[in-house]
Amino acid sequence: MIRCWELGKHDVTHYDVPGPVLDFARWRYKQRGMEVTVVEAPFDVAKNDPLGGYFDTVTCIDTLEHLEDPVTHLEQIGKHFDIHRKENIFHVNMSAPDKDHPMHIRHKLRLDEMLKQVFGVSPEIKR
Repeated sequence: MIRCWELGKHDVTHYDVPGPVLDFARWRYKQRGMEVTVVEAPFDVAKNDPLGGYFDTVTCIDTLEHLEDPVTHLEQIGKHFDIHRKENIFHVNMSAPDKDHPMHIRHKLRLDEMLKQVFGVSPEIKR
């Protein structure tokens, strides 16, 4: 978010699960004088969608592996892509649990399978 702001993209929304990481992000934005819209993700996005408007770029890094139902969250995010743009950008990753990250949830579907299920197309994968 900070880099986007530095590049002049000031219409920025930070959407994340509540907790210490989000609290720290709020503090950093305030320290830098950034006016970032911060939205806390609800536990059940199927019943409560706190996002408003449309986005042309979404970054979802080191998030999905912490969610019990990442597909529902991806569906919710997809509803907020600007469908009038020729191309939307979705930066996303998902790590599996390992000895250093036991808090990550192992899911039945791989990330590419989730994206295909939600968006109907295979993602263009760049590493």
